[in-house]
Amino acid sequence: MSKRTFKLVFLLLYVMGGSLAYMLGSLHRLEPFKLLNVVGIVYGLLGIIVLSEFIVQNAKWTRFVVETLSGVLVWAHGAIPIGASSTSFLLYLAAGSDFPSALIVGEASIIFLIYSLLPTWVVEDVVFAPKLKISKDPLIRVRRFGLFLVIAGMAVQLIAAIQDLMHS
Repeated sequence: MSKRTFKLVFLLLYVMGGSLAYMLGSLHRLEPFKLLNVVGIVYGLLGIIVLSEFIVQNAKWTRFVVETLSGVLVWAHGAIPIGASSTSFLLYLAAGSDFPSALIVGEASIIFLIYSLLPTWVVEDVVFAPKLKISKDPLIRVRRFGLFLVIAGMAVQLIAAIQDLMHS
């Protein structure tokens, strides 16, 4: 992917994070475990789509998933939380009373950015740019990617459920 395309995708993901912060920051009482639950569901849904027979049996789609979609996911793990945290902190400073959950969104975004180092490393080294020769096969890479997404989604939802129980 060219530098220009990378910059455009990064900018779009950054704006997406800022838009999410704007929407979520305006909520009166946002609870972070609910955000985790949504993230877990998104991971799981992506994993199910990646593991679907349509993707696995179509070489063109398999290559798209491992060569493009996995790269966009790697970039999204950085750009969306950076956009969300910077926007939420600006909203908190400029109009804190209109955005009562802005600080919560900013803190959650930073925590997610730190957490996302692990999935980013796994996806980049195992799916997007595998280091081992045995891992170069796109079919193996797409299956690993789907499995990772499903497991990560379930783990994040489990963490959200435990936080919800502790909160009650």
